[in-house]
Amino acid sequence: MLTVLVRSIHSRKRLSLQRGLTGPASHPSPLVGGTLRVLGIESSCDDSCASIVTSDRQILSNVRLGQNHVHKAFNGIHPYHAIHAHQINLPIAIGRALHQAGLTITQLDAIAYTRGPGIAGCLAVGATAAKSLAAATGLPLVAVHHMQAHALTPFLTQPDNELQFPFLSLLVSGGHTMLVLVSSSSEFKILANTADKPLGLAIDKISRALEVPWPEGSTSSPGSALEKFVAGFAEEEEEGMELPLALRTGPSVFSFCGLQTAAIRRLEALEAPASVAHRRAIGKAFFLAAFAQIERKLRYWLHHLEAVHQLVISGVVISGGVGSNQILRARVESLLRSVHPGLKLHTPPVAFCTDNAAMVAWTGIEKFRRGKLSAMDVPVAAKWSIEHAEDERPDTISSS
Repeated sequence: MLTVLVRSIHSRKRLSLQRGLTGPASHPSPLVGGTLRVLGIESSCDDSCASIVTSDRQILSNVRLGQNHVHKAFNGIHPYHAIHAHQINLPIAIGRALHQAGLTITQLDAIAYTRGPGIAGCLAVGATAAKSLAAATGLPLVAVHHMQAHALTPFLTQPDNELQFPFLSLLVSGGHTMLVLVSSSSEFKILANTADKPLGLAIDKISRALEVPWPEGSTSSPGSALEKFVAGFAEEEEEGMELPLALRTGPSVFSFCGLQTAAIRRLEALEAPASVAHRRAIGKAFFLAAFAQIERKLRYWLHHLEAVHQLVISGVVISGGVGSNQILRARVESLLRSVHPGLKLHTPPVAFCTDNAAMVAWTGIEKFRRGKLSAMDVPVAAKWSIEHAEDERPDTISSS
């Protein structure tokens, strides 16, 4: 499968000339020239987001309403309450996005929404809002894959030509941990995926175990709170807190459950109550061990793609909520310098690493240009592999 994908990369220029810019024959391109203005709607987890973005990369508005105050009592996201909060917050977010952009709904060119993956009930709130607006206005509808939107975010936030295909995308969040070969805006191959739980969930679990206060504010998270908490750790405060690296699971598998368990057992072995220095040391050790695993997989695939497939990667993108972690960014940047000095790390601004609707609107614009519109009867997809991000048939929906 990987060999076939690599061959498709090498022949892309030839194929693009054959296909032209009209996209699939069943959906002729709805626009020739001009600037698009698209409303993006994101509700895959616990943030109600709406944004209006133009095809010349202007972000006219970007609204995000969080639910931390709702879930604080549960020490994690409670699906029922998340759905209820979306029902309240999403209409407000859409209204604010239109107001900030100075537009009415009829001045838009299309509506894009996150179809999946995510929490099914939360996705349904966003999908219903998008379809209702499209039905009322006659605007085209574009269903977007959440992780595809994360992977393509740098094309919105960075200058033209700064990132080229093919590149590697490290998608790290509370829902996913995967390394993906991105050969075009519609072609993805998963090189490594998590075997148990995503790193973001493990980080949240460690954050709670170390009794890091649940953060206030819509832009905060237990993971960002843990990062700030360990920033006060000085290595000379505590020695011997290293955690064992994950089992050698092979280059295509991430695994964080064992590391999470080791960190919690190390905490439980301490005399209670654990000191701040001890807790900081455990948190920092967890980060370093988890990120070392990511470095190993990334190093392997950078070498393998070039040595075996003669594929030169243009750069590496880190996105997703954990992608805002400065420790991870620094470690990967250092790795790239050691592997290939010319290989650049691309990291969207922190506000666009976490869930947001601007990335959904931008991916909607990209699909709209190719004529990839969506029908009203397309269901949400709680599980949806990024390898099938362009396919909306129910039989292609698989685990993400």
